[in-house]
Amino acid sequence: MTVPRQDGLYPGVSEQEYHGDKDSLSSSGARLLLSTSPAEFRYQMDHAPRPKKVYDYGSVCHALVLGEGVQFEVLDPAVVGLTADGKQSQKPTATTMWKQADAQARVAGKVPIAKWDMDQAELMAAEVCKHPLASALLAEGYAELSGWWTDQETGVRCRLRPDYLPIDKPRRRPLIVDYKTTDDANPEKFAKSMRDYGYHCQGDWYLDGFFVITGIDADFVLIAQSKKAPYSVSVHYIDPEDMVRAQGQNRRARRLYAQCRETGRWPGYEELNILSLPTWLRKEIDLANAIEENTMEGEIH
Repeated sequence: MTVPRQDGLYPGVSEQEYHGDKDSLSSSGARLLLSTSPAEFRYQMDHAPRPKKVYDYGSVCHALVLGEGVQFEVLDPAVVGLTADGKQSQKPTATTMWKQADAQARVAGKVPIAKWDMDQAELMAAEVCKHPLASALLAEGYAELSGWWTDQETGVRCRLRPDYLPIDKPRRRPLIVDYKTTDDANPEKFAKSMRDYGYHCQGDWYLDGFFVITGIDADFVLIAQSKKAPYSVSVHYIDPEDMVRAQGQNRRARRLYAQCRETGRWPGYEELNILSLPTWLRKEIDLANAIEENTMEGEIH
Protein backbone atom coordinates (compact mmCIF):
# COMPACT_ATOMS: atom_id res chain seq x y z
CA MET A 1 0.00 0.00 0.00
CA THR A 2 1.31 3.46 -0.90
CA VAL A 3 0.98 6.46 1.41
CA PRO A 4 -2.57 7.87 1.06
CA ARG A 5 -2.84 11.40 -0.33
CA GLN A 6 -6.29 12.12 1.11
CA ASP A 7 -7.01 13.04 4.73
CA GLY A 8 -8.35 10.12 6.74
CA LEU A 9 -7.65 7.09 8.92
CA TYR A 10 -6.32 4.04 7.10
CA PRO A 11 -5.71 0.40 8.09
CA GLY A 12 -3.02 -1.72 6.50
CA VAL A 13 -0.24 0.87 6.26
CA SER A 14 3.06 -0.78 7.21
CA GLU A 15 5.48 0.80 9.67
CA GLN A 16 8.02 1.19 6.85
CA GLU A 17 5.51 3.04 4.67
CA TYR A 18 4.31 5.23 7.51
CA HIS A 19 7.74 6.23 8.82
CA GLY A 20 9.10 6.55 5.29
CA ASP A 21 6.71 9.39 4.41
CA LYS A 22 8.99 12.43 4.14
CA ASP A 23 6.21 14.79 3.03
CA SER A 24 4.39 14.91 6.36
CA LEU A 25 5.25 15.71 9.98
CA SER A 26 4.68 13.20 12.78
CA SER A 27 4.45 13.77 16.52
CA SER A 28 7.92 12.31 17.08
CA GLY A 29 9.27 14.57 14.33
CA ALA A 30 7.64 17.64 15.89
CA ARG A 31 9.14 16.81 19.28
CA LEU A 32 12.56 16.25 17.71
CA LEU A 33 12.33 19.58 15.90
CA LEU A 34 11.70 21.49 19.14
CA SER A 35 14.22 19.60 21.26
CA THR A 36 17.17 19.89 18.84
CA SER A 37 17.53 22.16 15.79
CA PRO A 38 16.05 22.19 12.28
CA ALA A 39 19.43 21.06 10.92
CA GLU A 40 19.53 18.00 13.17
CA PHE A 41 15.88 17.26 12.45
CA ARG A 42 16.48 17.41 8.69
CA TYR A 43 19.52 15.15 8.94
CA GLN A 44 17.62 12.50 10.88
CA MET A 45 14.71 12.65 8.44
CA ASP A 46 17.06 12.18 5.47
CA HIS A 47 19.18 9.43 7.04
CA ALA A 48 17.30 6.42 8.34
CA PRO A 49 18.68 5.47 11.78
CA ARG A 50 20.28 2.07 12.22
CA PRO A 51 18.08 -0.44 14.06
CA LYS A 52 18.53 -0.42 17.84
CA LYS A 53 17.91 -3.57 19.84
CA VAL A 54 16.30 -1.59 22.66
CA TYR A 55 13.66 -0.43 20.17
CA ASP A 56 13.33 -3.95 18.76
CA TYR A 57 12.20 -5.26 22.12
CA GLY A 58 9.62 -2.52 22.57
CA SER A 59 8.28 -3.12 19.05
CA VAL A 60 7.78 -6.82 19.75
CA CYS A 61 6.00 -6.04 23.04
CA HIS A 62 3.72 -3.69 21.13
CA ALA A 63 2.90 -6.38 18.59
CA LEU A 64 2.09 -8.95 21.28
CA VAL A 65 -0.03 -6.57 23.37
CA LEU A 66 -1.89 -4.92 20.48
CA GLY A 67 -2.14 -7.88 18.13
CA GLU A 68 -0.77 -5.72 15.29
CA GLY A 69 2.60 -4.23 14.45
CA VAL A 70 5.99 -5.45 13.36
CA GLN A 71 6.70 -8.94 12.11
CA PHE A 72 9.43 -10.62 14.10
CA GLU A 73 11.76 -13.60 13.96
CA VAL A 74 12.61 -15.46 17.17
CA LEU A 75 16.29 -16.45 17.32
CA ASP A 76 16.79 -19.61 19.37
CA PRO A 77 20.35 -20.09 20.71
CA ALA A 78 19.91 -23.86 20.38
CA VAL A 79 19.43 -23.39 16.64
CA VAL A 80 21.39 -20.30 15.54
CA GLY A 81 23.76 -19.91 18.49
CA LEU A 82 26.15 -22.71 17.58
CA THR A 83 29.91 -22.63 17.18
CA ALA A 84 31.71 -23.76 14.02
CA ASP A 85 31.92 -27.33 15.37
CA GLY A 86 28.15 -27.46 16.00
CA LYS A 87 28.21 -26.99 19.76
CA GLN A 88 26.02 -24.48 21.56
CA SER A 89 28.01 -21.36 22.33
CA GLN A 90 28.18 -19.76 25.75
CA LYS A 91 27.85 -16.43 23.89
CA PRO A 92 25.30 -17.24 21.17
CA THR A 93 24.85 -13.65 19.98
CA ALA A 94 28.56 -13.50 19.11
CA THR A 95 28.43 -16.51 16.74
CA THR A 96 28.47 -16.23 12.96
CA MET A 97 25.20 -18.17 12.74
CA TRP A 98 23.44 -15.71 15.02
CA LYS A 99 24.71 -12.66 13.17
CA GLN A 100 23.65 -14.16 9.85
CA ALA A 101 20.18 -15.00 11.18
CA ASP A 102 19.86 -11.48 12.59
CA ALA A 103 20.83 -9.93 9.24
CA GLN A 104 18.52 -12.23 7.25
CA ALA A 105 15.56 -11.32 9.45
CA ARG A 106 16.16 -7.61 8.90
CA VAL A 107 16.50 -8.07 5.13
CA ALA A 108 13.12 -9.82 5.20
CA GLY A 109 11.62 -6.81 7.01
CA LYS A 110 11.34 -8.61 10.34
CA VAL A 111 12.58 -7.67 13.80
CA PRO A 112 14.99 -10.29 15.18
CA ILE A 113 14.47 -11.09 18.86
CA ALA A 114 16.34 -13.54 21.07
CA LYS A 115 14.28 -16.36 22.54
CA TRP A 116 14.97 -15.22 26.11
CA ASP A 117 13.70 -11.72 25.23
CA MET A 118 10.66 -13.23 23.52
CA ASP A 119 9.88 -15.25 26.64
CA GLN A 120 9.98 -12.04 28.69
CA ALA A 121 7.85 -10.13 26.15
CA GLU A 122 5.18 -12.85 26.37
CA LEU A 123 5.16 -12.53 30.16
CA MET A 124 4.70 -8.78 29.80
CA ALA A 125 1.76 -9.23 27.41
CA ALA A 126 0.16 -11.66 29.87
CA GLU A 127 0.40 -9.07 32.66
CA VAL A 128 -1.37 -6.49 30.50
CA CYS A 129 -4.19 -9.00 29.96
CA LYS A 130 -4.49 -9.43 33.75
CA HIS A 131 -4.74 -5.70 34.46
CA PRO A 132 -8.45 -4.83 34.80
CA LEU A 133 -8.29 -1.33 33.31
CA ALA A 134 -5.59 -1.88 30.67
CA SER A 135 -7.21 -5.07 29.40
CA ALA A 136 -10.60 -3.33 29.16
CA LEU A 137 -9.08 -0.49 27.13
CA LEU A 138 -7.60 -3.02 24.68
CA ALA A 139 -10.54 -5.42 24.62
CA GLU A 140 -12.08 -4.45 21.29
CA GLY A 141 -10.97 -1.90 18.75
CA TYR A 142 -8.52 -1.00 16.03
CA ALA A 143 -4.74 -1.28 16.40
CA GLU A 144 -2.08 0.60 14.44
CA LEU A 145 -4.34 2.71 12.23
CA SER A 146 -2.51 5.46 10.35
CA GLY A 147 -3.94 8.91 9.74
CA TRP A 148 -3.11 12.01 7.70
CA TRP A 149 -4.49 15.54 7.87
CA THR A 150 -3.58 19.08 6.84
CA ASP A 151 -3.04 21.76 9.47
CA GLN A 152 -5.29 24.69 8.57
CA GLU A 153 -3.01 27.41 9.94
CA THR A 154 0.25 26.37 8.27
CA GLY A 155 -0.81 24.02 5.49
CA VAL A 156 1.59 21.42 6.93
CA ARG A 157 0.71 17.83 6.11
CA CYS A 158 0.63 15.89 9.41
CA ARG A 159 0.34 12.22 10.30
CA LEU A 160 -0.45 10.06 13.33
CA ARG A 161 -0.36 6.37 14.19
CA PRO A 162 -2.20 5.68 17.46
CA ASP A 163 -1.54 2.33 19.08
CA TYR A 164 -5.19 1.55 19.73
CA LEU A 165 -8.64 3.00 19.10
CA PRO A 166 -11.28 1.15 21.15
CA ILE A 167 -14.62 0.71 19.43
CA ASP A 168 -16.93 3.60 20.31
CA LYS A 169 -19.37 3.10 23.16
CA PRO A 170 -22.74 4.90 23.04
CA ARG A 171 -22.76 8.31 24.76
CA ARG A 172 -19.03 8.15 25.56
CA ARG A 173 -16.12 10.08 24.08
CA PRO A 174 -13.81 7.83 22.08
CA LEU A 175 -10.39 7.03 23.54
CA ILE A 176 -6.99 7.03 21.91
CA VAL A 177 -4.77 4.55 23.76
CA ASP A 178 -0.98 4.49 23.62
CA TYR A 179 1.11 1.67 25.13
CA LYS A 180 4.60 2.41 26.47
CA THR A 181 7.27 0.09 27.81
CA THR A 182 9.30 1.85 30.48
CA ASP A 183 11.94 1.33 33.14
CA ASP A 184 9.41 1.98 35.92
CA ALA A 185 5.59 2.05 35.70
CA ASN A 186 5.30 3.74 39.11
CA PRO A 187 3.08 6.79 38.37
CA GLU A 188 5.53 9.26 39.92
CA LYS A 189 8.46 7.79 37.98
CA PHE A 190 6.48 7.57 34.75
CA ALA A 191 5.59 11.26 35.09
CA LYS A 192 9.30 11.95 34.53
CA SER A 193 9.17 9.84 31.36
CA MET A 194 6.27 11.98 30.17
CA ARG A 195 8.36 15.10 30.66
CA ASP A 196 11.49 13.60 29.11
CA TYR A 197 9.78 12.21 26.01
CA GLY A 198 6.99 14.75 25.58
CA TYR A 199 4.08 12.33 25.83
CA HIS A 200 1.73 15.26 26.50
CA CYS A 201 2.69 16.64 23.08
CA GLN A 202 2.05 13.26 21.51
CA GLY A 203 -1.37 13.15 23.15
CA ASP A 204 -2.38 16.57 21.86
CA TRP A 205 -1.04 15.72 18.38
CA TYR A 206 -3.22 12.63 18.23
CA LEU A 207 -6.31 14.38 19.58
CA ASP A 208 -5.90 17.28 17.16
CA GLY A 209 -5.42 15.00 14.16
CA PHE A 210 -8.30 12.74 15.16
CA PHE A 211 -10.62 15.73 15.46
CA VAL A 212 -9.62 17.21 12.08
CA ILE A 213 -10.07 13.83 10.39
CA THR A 214 -13.30 12.72 12.07
CA GLY A 215 -14.84 15.87 13.60
CA ILE A 216 -15.02 14.02 16.94
CA ASP A 217 -13.43 15.04 20.26
CA ALA A 218 -11.57 12.19 21.95
CA ASP A 219 -9.52 11.55 25.10
CA PHE A 220 -5.94 10.28 25.31
CA VAL A 221 -4.84 7.52 27.71
CA LEU A 222 -1.40 6.02 28.31
CA ILE A 223 -0.73 2.44 29.39
CA ALA A 224 2.74 2.12 30.93
CA GLN A 225 4.46 -1.19 31.63
CA SER A 226 7.73 -1.86 33.40
CA LYS A 227 10.30 -3.93 31.49
CA LYS A 228 11.44 -5.48 34.79
CA ALA A 229 9.63 -8.30 36.60
CA PRO A 230 6.90 -8.38 37.78
CA TYR A 231 6.15 -6.20 34.71
CA SER A 232 3.83 -3.82 36.55
CA VAL A 233 1.17 -1.97 34.55
CA SER A 234 -0.27 1.50 35.22
CA VAL A 235 -2.78 3.61 33.30
CA HIS A 236 -2.56 7.40 32.98
CA TYR A 237 -4.64 10.39 31.94
CA ILE A 238 -2.60 13.55 31.35
CA ASP A 239 -3.50 16.73 33.26
CA PRO A 240 -5.69 18.92 30.98
CA GLU A 241 -3.58 21.99 31.81
CA ASP A 242 -0.51 20.24 30.44
CA MET A 243 -2.42 19.23 27.32
CA VAL A 244 -3.12 22.94 26.74
CA ARG A 245 0.61 23.62 27.04
CA ALA A 246 1.20 20.86 24.50
CA GLN A 247 -1.09 22.64 22.03
CA GLY A 248 1.27 25.61 22.08
CA GLN A 249 4.35 23.41 21.68
CA ASN A 250 2.84 21.59 18.72
CA ARG A 251 1.83 24.88 17.06
CA ARG A 252 5.42 26.11 17.41
CA ALA A 253 6.72 22.92 15.81
CA ARG A 254 4.34 23.14 12.84
CA ARG A 255 5.13 26.82 12.28
CA LEU A 256 8.87 26.18 12.41
CA TYR A 257 8.56 23.21 10.06
CA ALA A 258 6.47 25.28 7.61
CA GLN A 259 8.99 28.13 7.71
CA CYS A 260 11.93 25.82 7.04
CA ARG A 261 10.16 24.13 4.14
CA GLU A 262 9.15 27.46 2.63
CA THR A 263 12.64 28.99 2.85
CA GLY A 264 14.58 25.80 2.21
CA ARG A 265 16.74 26.64 5.24
CA TRP A 266 17.18 24.21 8.11
CA PRO A 267 19.45 26.17 10.48
CA GLY A 268 21.50 24.83 13.34
CA TYR A 269 22.44 26.73 16.51
CA GLU A 270 23.37 30.06 14.89
CA GLU A 271 22.80 32.53 17.74
CA LEU A 272 25.06 33.48 20.64
CA ASN A 273 23.81 31.69 23.74
CA ILE A 274 24.16 32.43 27.46
CA LEU A 275 24.92 29.44 29.69
CA SER A 276 23.52 29.53 33.24
CA LEU A 277 23.86 27.26 36.24
CA PRO A 278 20.64 25.62 37.44
CA THR A 279 18.84 27.39 40.30
CA TRP A 280 19.55 24.63 42.83
CA LEU A 281 23.29 24.76 42.10
CA ARG A 282 23.35 28.55 42.30
CA LYS A 283 21.80 28.40 45.77
CA GLU A 284 24.27 25.72 46.85
CA ILE A 285 27.25 27.77 45.67
CA ASP A 286 25.90 31.01 47.15
CA LEU A 287 25.39 29.32 50.52
CA ALA A 288 28.91 27.83 50.52
CA ASN A 289 30.39 31.21 49.55
CA ALA A 290 28.43 33.00 52.30
CA ILE A 291 29.55 30.50 54.95
CA GLU A 292 33.15 30.91 53.84
CA GLU A 293 32.93 34.73 53.97
CA ASN A 294 31.34 34.70 57.46
CA THR A 295 34.03 32.33 58.71
CA MET A 296 36.80 34.53 57.33
CA GLU A 297 35.28 37.68 58.87
CA GLY A 298 35.08 35.95 62.27
CA GLU A 299 38.74 34.96 62.09
CA ILE A 300 39.78 38.52 61.17
CA HIS A 301 37.89 40.02 64.13
